[in-house]
Amino acid sequence: MPDDLISHSPTTGLPLTPWVRSPEFLEGRRFKQEHEKTRQFINRFGNQKLLFFELGVGRMTPMFIQEPFWQLTSQLPLAHYVNINPQDAMTHTQIASRSCC
Repeated sequence: MPDDLISHSPTTGLPLTPWVRSPEFLEGRRFKQEHEKTRQFINRFGNQKLLFFELGVGRMTPMFIQEPFWQLTSQLPLAHYVNINPQDAMTHTQIASRSCC
């Protein structure tokens, strides 16, 4: 593909990455750093009351926020899940008693 057909950032001039799940876009160094922080937090506080609060997440990519929140709520007995979204608020039936939508 000719270089002039590749979109570039108007701010940095770097080539833009298409909206795809790839190491460059969603699972690069920053993702891994933040994932490790989350893992450490859950290891430290997972036996205490936790609230997973989802605000305005749509149906385009539920596997990045919603499904991990559901899984953590299911696994951690003192965890609760709140979903605030006027159009797409929902929860998994397995955690319905500890959810508010």
